[in-house]
Formats: sequence, C-alpha cells, structure tokens
Amino acid sequence: MTRVELKGITKRFNTTEVIKGVDLLIERGEFFTLLGPSGCGKSTLLNIVAGLEEPTTGSIYFDDRDVTALSPPKRDVAMVFQTYALYPHMSVFENIAFPLRVRKEGQDTVEREVRRVAALVGLERHLSKRPSQLSGGERQRVALARAIVRRPRVFLMDEPLSNLDARLRIIMRTELKRLHRELAITTIYVTHDQEEAMSLSDRVAVFHAGTIQQCAPAMELYRRPANLFVARFIGSPPMNIVEAKVLSQRPAVIDMCGMTIELPATVVAEEGVLAGIRPEDVELSTRAAPAMAEAVVDVAEPVGVYQLLEIVYNGLRLMVRTEMEDIRAGDRVYFRPIAERIHLFNPVTERRL
Repeated sequence: MTRVELKGITKRFNTTEVIKGVDLLIERGEFFTLLGPSGCGKSTLLNIVAGLEEPTTGSIYFDDRDVTALSPPKRDVAMVFQTYALYPHMSVFENIAFPLRVRKEGQDTVEREVRRVAALVGLERHLSKRPSQLSGGERQRVALARAIVRRPRVFLMDEPLSNLDARLRIIMRTELKRLHRELAITTIYVTHDQEEAMSLSDRVAVFHAGTIQQCAPAMELYRRPANLFVARFIGSPPMNIVEAKVLSQRPAVIDMCGMTIELPATVVAEEGVLAGIRPEDVELSTRAAPAMAEAVVDVAEPVGVYQLLEIVYNGLRLMVRTEMEDIRAGDRVYFRPIAERIHLFNPVTERRL
C-alpha cells in the first residue's frame, strides 16, 4: 500500500490556471474521491498524479519518494477510464493479459493471473469473447480486471461508471467497494456524482474552480459543510438556502420570512446570515400545531418510499422530504424547520458559522 502526497500543485494552460495550489495527503489503502462539477479541474489533477500531465508547480510523492519527474510506467499506477479503452480486436483474456505481456511474463503466469482476476470480477465465462459481445457493465469489469492484474501501487479511476445505466452503476459501486476491501490498494477516484462519492469513499475532497473546498469523510461533508458551495453540492435534493434576520446573537434567534426560530445555545449568530435547511430536516404535518407555520404545497413529486414537496410560505419556497403519501399539490400543510439541524452561513465569505 502506498501513501500519496501532493504538495503545492498548480497547473496552468496558457494564461488559465486550472489547479490553484492543492495540498493533499491520501493514506495507504484509502479509497479517496475527488468530487466536483464538470470543468472544476479534478480530472486534470488525477492526470498529474498519473504522470499524464506535468504540474506547473508543486511535487507528488509516493510514500517518501518524489515521483514528479517520473513517467507513468515508472510510477506503477493503473488507470481506469470512463471509455473503458479496450482493444476491440482482442479477446477478454488478451485484454486482461496485456499488461503482463508488456512485462514479458511467462505463459503460465499469464494464465494463472488472468484467470485469478477474472474470477475476482466475475468474468470467467467471458474470457474468449470480444469486447463488442459484452454489455457495458461487463466491459467495465474487463477494464477493472486489466488494472488489477498489474498489481499497481495506486489505482486511478476517472468517472469509470458514468457510461453505465442507473441499475448497473449501483451494481458496479458494490463491486468496487468489495474489490477495494479485498485488494486494499490505495485508490484515487474522480466523479461528479455525489451519491457515488459518498457510498464508496473513506474520504472525499470537494473540488471547485481548481481548489479544494473541503476534505472530509462523506457524512461530515453532509452534516457539517464548510461553506455554501459544499452545502449546495452535497445532498439531493440540495439544501434550502434562506436569507434570515438575526433577532438575538446570544441566545441565537433568527427570523426567517416571519417565522421566529430559536437556535441551540451553542450557536452564535452574526448580524446577517443565510440559513441552510436540508429537505429532510423539516417537520411536516397536515394539522395545525404549536410553533408550526402554514404553507401551501405547490409541487408534489412521489419518489418511491418518500415524496418531495415544494411548499410556499410568505413568498418563500422550501423543498421538503416526507414519507407522508397523501399530500397533493394545492394542499395546506404545517411545517417547522428542526432548529438543531439548521446551518448558518456568512453571506459575504460564504463560510459556515
């Protein structure tokens, strides 16, 4: 297992700086994800770790060895791409065997290792087929097997599941998690899919505009977002962000469109704040109750075992998640944000208070 460290990494294309001073430490055997929207620089950073791109400034270390100037083969990493990158004229067996052939391994070793890895990813019955005869999920398994058979120091995966349909993505997520547990190889994974990142990762770095906004375990990102970008990006549907007026700083009391909410004693509010409320952190009732405000349901979206409701209160629109099934557009409901779960943000710095 290998520890990967990035120190002061920047990358500039002509006058455009796409990576802006990244420092990261990825522990041995960790499944680490770079998560962010398209164009934020996460794939460029992965290519720098792989040696496919050179950093403008900064250094990359594998354990205590500086690998910044090393070519990709000398770094001993294996990449899995979004497009699979399989050889169409070769069988599945030969696609998996290719890295071993390049290393000039003996035929006995090739046979043994290919069949071992094929069994690991469930491809034993497909070894004689060509990639064109396989489904998308099976092709992605071949790409994974080809990476695994090398026994690399580090796995690098760039959006490897994005070409699969929703059902296959879930299946392959489970397979990736199982494989990582069995192989214990340091893995750096790039995705724009927050659900993928949160289900797979030991830690996640949320990337935006070439910088790391927050780096933490998945549930910490969800429960304690460092800033507005992370708060809005993590969670589906995203967090409601509402302008609030501070009535009292200690104890913290805020006014949100006419609704007065007293926050926990540990919270200290500033003069002007933005209140963040996750859709599932709203109490909802079809009957009037103390401390609850009346609202009208504008949109109701059934989503399996729960509903997403857009409710309107004093011109404020809130997205609410509920398990109540009998609520329809046009109904009157009563709601109250759960005070202990409200997040406050500085509207200027956008940092969480």
